[in-house]
Amino acid sequence: CLMRWVVLLSAVVASTMVAASSNHVEEITLKPGASETCNMVPFTVYLVMPPGPGKYVVLANGVKAGEYPAGETVMLGEYWAGATVFEIQGGDFSPARLWVIGEDD
Repeated sequence: CLMRWVVLLSAVVASTMVAASSNHVEEITLKPGASETCNMVPFTVYLVMPPGPGKYVVLANGVKAGEYPAGETVMLGEYWAGATVFEIQGGDFSPARLWVIGEDD
């Protein structure tokens, strides 16, 4: 019985540590105003688009990344080492910021 409690407690602690981490592996989902750090390259980035009618244009470091439907979670592509600022045009939305730490191959 004691062994089951030890195993259960270990699982809960491990899952809490993973959930509390601000570093992510392989993919991440950003929201307007969020800042995240990733420690692997390349890294797949998703963005939760704000609600509203129609579509919004997303800029990645000032360059058009695409036009996406409002209220959807969309894939922006893969990003490598460096900082990227994602801006959503067509509203007063705070930018999302991503830092990818790692070396390009």
